[in-house]
Amino acid sequence: MIPINSVTLDEYPEIANNLINSYENTSDKPEEACGVFGIYAPEQDVAKLTYFGLYALQHRGQESAGIATFEGARRRFEFRGEAAGVTFIDDYAHHPSEIRATLAAARLQARPGQRVVAIFQPHRYTRTLTFLEEFAESFTHADLVVLTDIYSAGEPDLGQVSGQDLATAISKHNPEVVYQPTLSLVSEFLLQTLCPGDLALFLGAGNLNQAITELITMMSEPAIATS
Repeated sequence: MIPINSVTLDEYPEIANNLINSYENTSDKPEEACGVFGIYAPEQDVAKLTYFGLYALQHRGQESAGIATFEGARRRFEFRGEAAGVTFIDDYAHHPSEIRATLAAARLQARPGQRVVAIFQPHRYTRTLTFLEEFAESFTHADLVVLTDIYSAGEPDLGQVSGQDLATAISKHNPEVVYQPTLSLVSEFLLQTLCPGDLALFLGAGNLNQAITELITMMSEPAIATS
């Protein structure tokens, strides 16, 4: 068992491959292990574990057929492209704990001075209302938070909570939060706000990620000279 807090980022490639090989070649898989890698991870090290797992999945030289075809790995810190020096990442995180871990992992990966821009679409009115304070505390690792209105997923809007309410709650923990209710407004805002070097992280289980392709296309188009 390897304590994740004893592992440095430079050691991830070698240890990741060793652990995967060890797991594939043994039937002794302790129940207390976290995930399939046999790593003990105290709560304070969840960010390192998230980054470690991402490295193992994304950089494994020879994947097994199961990992290669596992649909659940999609939309988990999925690289979608780069345009105008901005890196676009799509992630399915839509619970407070998932958001905290994903943003902490993004912060670990970010280069010195690189902004982590979190674009979040809340999913379901009931979830947002129930975990409003937990969501509000989940964005401390982001340099900028862009929030949309709530994706209903078929739920009726009873007027009990809105994206604006969540933005107000987040602002108590991270003042750098902007509310843009629709996807079109989100895209317009990001086109004006994203800078070369930014890591744009799209979070949520709704349709927010539909904006990524449009943004990459628009930001990749050459500027038109005006006289």
